[in-house]
Amino acid sequence: MKILFILIFLSIFLYALIRPFENILAKSYLLFGSICGTLSIVFNSSLNNLAYSLGFENGSPTFFLYISLVILFLLIFYSSNEFSKLNRRNEKLAKEIALINRKLDDHISG
Repeated sequence: MKILFILIFLSIFLYALIRPFENILAKSYLLFGSICGTLSIVFNSSLNNLAYSLGFENGSPTFFLYISLVILFLLIFYSSNEFSKLNRRNEKLAKEIALINRKLDDHISG
């Protein structure tokens, strides 16, 4: 089962390297996530020791939960920021279209 997940993470890593991305952050998330996934499987006992030394009583599952929550928070923050940018851009375009339509109506009627 471990080999299957290692192959999945490695294929995601290769996909991220080969596929051209418009957004460098999306590519970074795929690369970072696939590397972390592979390392978590290969070095499971070392990660447990690291988690215990950092104060996580349950070992690596709790450690990964906290890391996942931080990454999820960053992803939500980034997505929210991008949606805000798109919303402002759409508002600007809508105003420009309204002005063009008004000028066109004024030109046709007068």
